[in-house]
Formats: sequence, C-alpha cells, structure tokens
Amino acid sequence: LKLKEYANMHTTVHTIELMANILTNLENAARVGLFDSERFGKEIQDLKTIKEREDLSQASRLFLELFFSEHRLLQMVQYAQDPTLELKKLAELIETSANYPDISFDAQTTIVEMIGRVIDDNEEYEKLIDKISEISSLRKSEVEGAIIHFNRAQTLIDKQQYKPVVKHLGHCVQAFMKEGYETELVKTYGYMGIAFYNLELPYSAKAYLVKAASILVKEFFTQGTISHLLITVLWKLCEIELMIGRLVMYLNWRELLFIIAHNGQEIESKEFVEKDILFDGGWACHFAAVDLTRETISVLPDIFARCDMPISENYLKYALGYQESVDEKFVNLITDDWGKLLRQQPIHKQFLNPLNIAEEGQTTISTLAKGCRFTVRYENSVRSQLVAETFLATVETLLATFVTLELVVMSPEIQVEIAPTDEQSEMERGENENQYVFNVNYGTLDGETYWRCFAFFMAYFMSLNTVSSEDVIDLIAQRHEKEKIMDRIIALLELNNAVYNVLGDKFKYSIRQWENANDKTYVCKADTKGETLTDQNPHTEQRGVQTFSISSTMEWWDKAGWTGVCFMYDQRFATPPIVGLAFKNLEAGKRIIHEWKEKIAKGQSSVELHLIRGIDKQHPSWYRACVAPEIPLDHITEGQYIAVMCRKHTMTPNDTSNLDNFERVYSRFGNCQLVAVAIDDQMHVNMNIDFS
Repeated sequence: LKLKEYANMHTTVHTIELMANILTNLENAARVGLFDSERFGKEIQDLKTIKEREDLSQASRLFLELFFSEHRLLQMVQYAQDPTLELKKLAELIETSANYPDISFDAQTTIVEMIGRVIDDNEEYEKLIDKISEISSLRKSEVEGAIIHFNRAQTLIDKQQYKPVVKHLGHCVQAFMKEGYETELVKTYGYMGIAFYNLELPYSAKAYLVKAASILVKEFFTQGTISHLLITVLWKLCEIELMIGRLVMYLNWRELLFIIAHNGQEIESKEFVEKDILFDGGWACHFAAVDLTRETISVLPDIFARCDMPISENYLKYALGYQESVDEKFVNLITDDWGKLLRQQPIHKQFLNPLNIAEEGQTTISTLAKGCRFTVRYENSVRSQLVAETFLATVETLLATFVTLELVVMSPEIQVEIAPTDEQSEMERGENENQYVFNVNYGTLDGETYWRCFAFFMAYFMSLNTVSSEDVIDLIAQRHEKEKIMDRIIALLELNNAVYNVLGDKFKYSIRQWENANDKTYVCKADTKGETLTDQNPHTEQRGVQTFSISSTMEWWDKAGWTGVCFMYDQRFATPPIVGLAFKNLEAGKRIIHEWKEKIAKGQSSVELHLIRGIDKQHPSWYRACVAPEIPLDHITEGQYIAVMCRKHTMTPNDTSNLDNFERVYSRFGNCQLVAVAIDDQMHVNMNIDFS
C-alpha cells in the first residue's frame, strides 16, 4: 500500500515496475486461493487508471501497455485462446520500447522467453524472437542476438519441434565461433544434430555431431577430462550409422567410444552395456533382411567376434548354416525361426536405409530429402567418402526447413558421381537433368572450392528438379535472412577436418580393413539365401509429397519437341486405331515411348492419354491432348500431397472429324496403339512409322 501511494505521487517506470512485480506475485497467490481474487482485480483496475493519466510519461505508459499485453497473453494461453493478434501487438510494443532506456530490454526479453515455454508452434511468436534477437545484436553484439535464438532452440528441443530448432540454431553456428563461447558452440552443434536426426536427415545430423565431437575429443586429449556429453555424442553417431546401415563407420565410432569409455569407467555402467547389446541386436535385424550369399557377409562373423558383438556374430553363423558354431547362450533361438523373429522387430520401421557394407572399389551412399533419393557414387577411400558425406549433408541442410508445398522436388532420384581429376574441381551436369558429375581434385579441394561447386549444383537443381511457390533466388534469400541457411551450409564445408580430428585421417573405410589374415570365411551353405525386406519406414518427415511423372527425365520432352497428336485408322474400322505423338526430334521421342514400353513389360504403371473437348467456346473444334502418369489408387499414401508431372498440348483443327472417327474406332476395340511419329517445321507428319 505504501508503494502504491508512493507510485501515485512519483510515477516512473521504476515504481510501476515494482508494482507490476508485486501484482504478478499476488496473481499467482490468487490462483491457489492465498489472495482474494476480487481484491486483485481492483488492484489491476487501479493500474489501468494510472495508464490513462494525462500527465503520465510516454515511457511509463509504454511499460504499462507491455505489462497488460504480456498479462493478456498468459491468460490466452491458460484458456487455450489464439494468441496471434496479441503477439503482433506485443512485438510492436517491444520494438518501440528499445528506444526507451528507462525500460529494461533484457527484462522484456526474459518475460518473452518465459511466455515461449507455454506457447506451442506459432509463427508470430517466432517472428517476435527474431525481432528481439535483431535488436539485441544491434544494441550489444551478434553473440547476444544468437543467445536469444539459442535459448529458444533449447525450449523447442524439449517440445520436439525440430524444424524451428534448425532455423534458430542457424543464427548460432557462426556467432558462437568467437573465443569464449566453446560450450555454447558444442551445444549448438549437438542440438542441431539431434534436430536433423529427428527430421530423418542423417548425414547433416552426423556432420554436426562430428563437429561437436571434434571439440570434445580435443579437450579429452589436451586436458584428460572425459565429458559425458562426448559419450552421448558418440552413441548418437553409432545410432545414426545403425539406422542408415553403414556398418564400417559404425565400427569406427564404436571403437573410439569404447576407448574413451574405458578411460572414464563409463563402460562398466549398466546403461552403457544395455545400449551396446541393443545396437548389436539392431545389426542382427539388418542381417535378417539381406541376401546372405553376398561375399561380404561371409567375412563378418569373425570380425564381430573380435568386436564383441555376439548377437550379430551368432545370428550370422546360424543363418549362414554353421549352427554347430553358435554359442550355447543362443542355442534356444535356433529351435525357432530366428530370422523370422528378427524380421518382425519394429526397428525395421526406423531404418532409414538398407544395409550398406563399404568395400574397396565403387560404392554408394544415399539419403532421402523432400521425397527425393540423392545417391552419390564414388571410388571408396577416406577422402572420397568424406566428400560424398559432405555433399549429402549440405543437400539435407539446404532442404531441411522448407514446408511441404513451399518447395516440391519433382525428381524421384538425383545421382551424383564423384570423379577424381588433376584439373580444377568442378560440378557439371550428367547425361540428363537427374545426373551430375563432381570432378574433384583432392589436393586442392577446400571449403571455398567446395562451396563454388555446391552452388553450381544448387542453381541447376533448384531450376530443373524443383517447383516452388515463388522465385527460387528470392526463396533462398528469404531463408538466409530468417534462419541463416547459408551459415548452416558453410559450417559443414570443413567436415573432413572435424572427422580427422576425431578419427584421424587414416580410419578404416572398407570392411576388408577390419579383417585379420587368419579369419574364417563363412560361405553361405544354408538352404535359403535369406529373405530381403522392402523399405518399412514411412519416412513421414521427408515424404510429404508423392510425385508421379510420365518420364524418368522430363528433359527428354524438351529435347523431343512434342507438338501434339495425330490419329491413324483404316477406313473399314477393322483394326484398333493408332495415336501418334508428334515429335520434331523423333529419336528423342522414341526414347520416351520405349521407357513406357519397358514399364508395361514389367507390369509397372505407365501413362494415360486424355483428350479433352470443349476447351474454348470461340473454337468448339479445339481440344487438348494431355499425357499424364497412371496413378494406381493402391500407390497413394494417405495424408500426403500428390504432385503430377505431365505434358499437355492444345490441338486447333478446323473440325472434329478426325477426333470423332478415332473415338468411334476406339470405343469399338477398347484399345489403341501409341507410337512416336516425326513432324517437320511445316507441321507435316511423316507417316513412315517404326512400330518397334
């Protein structure tokens, strides 16, 4: 009461702030019945009366408006009301308050962060955080602005809202590289890795976790201290390799994990042992779903025996037909169908990729992002593997935060071949729009060179393989302004150095490097070669859109120069009619037709031809020919959007006689032939048709 009396006489931001703090405490007390709610309401009304005083300073009135806006927000959240409009108002008030030194901007930031703990996914709130961070960066430093984003990311991690986590942490990856912020940088990398992993983007997750491990391993070797966070990061790297089926890299991370865990006694903990057993069982599930006659499989049991992975070791001995060598602890499983039991495990719905055991020579790695499978082929080595992983990580990072229909990838697969060169490193297009060649000079490849090559890929990929709601350049520019997308990508360009810091530059990249000279080869002598499984994972995070296309490479249509359709039939209507797709480049057109023919021969879905009348009131004889993919209903996944790549052409005849006759003959037979025909620049069709 004394403060209230004093505040009425000496009304300043400071005295009002003291009153507001007391009222906040009284409100909390009123909610649990420790203070009269009517009395509290009267006190609030008195504060509103102060706000209406004509002699009140602008700073004091603004502070009261902030207080009431924040109070209304909390009430809206409590009663499950939409806070969007109030958030917009609060954002304007906070931006204005930054110009008043009497109002503590730090205090307002803290209040907004507290409100964020109870507000779920809301775009206006994220904009408010962006604005507060921007003001903090201008008033203090880039690091202070990054801390705002970092705190929000921590809250969102707990809420399992991973896309906005990536957006906020993009503001941190460069800012925290300043001296004195190593702890925040490690946590940023760790949170980024967790977020990407939960978005089913394993290579970007792995890249950021390796960067975190690089800093933590350095501390281990220089200071001798073992961070529990390092153990956690290495376990997560092992988990990622398990989910993408990369056995060789799993063995590398696990070996390092055991070395460090031995030094810190972590290896003796119950949790450590149980997790290792669980992962061992996960690999056994992989082996239960592959062709056991693969030569690589035959060398694994003794490798697993040395690595102390008894479940995988003994399952393979059993499955390959060496039951007599199975440890007695697993004998009871032999009496049942052990393989069937493993194939029924729910982990198959979590695997992101099938088993991938790297050997010497050509190998591939791949990832699924925005419904597109990106596959990189390379001659296996330490350096080429890291270039391939960096490429997939940067692609994942680029596409991570686009919402479903904001950017749609229309190509089901993109293939990239890494080719060593003694010339300058460069990215170039391959044989078609879905293929690229990355010519790499390993001696001169650095972050700047890699960025130039990836920028080339990004430009062509965005223009040829995607459709977007707005101009792609504008889209990327907006993304960088809002979430520092380029900073996220650039942070990955020196991935090789981070890996070298953790594993060294001569880590084992092939399963053959894990063999010993006296290892036994377990050639498959079982009655069955094993049962392979199709992908069981719905990939809900990366398959928001199903794409159906008339051709695997739509660029063929541009080269073929499709100009419409023509009809051929005998005058007696004795045989099915023929529809000719008229191409200026006949050979390119034949390629399109032959692909359909191959699909039909394999029993796969092909295409449909739609002839649509009545498209122009002024020209009733005109019609539209549309070639569209055939979409079987059983191929449609519930809850996903469908994108269709087709081609259409408007036909402008003077009358409908040709179309009428075609429809008459077609209705008689119920089918027709579809062929490619040549047409010249004068629109004359060559009737010499090759029906092969």
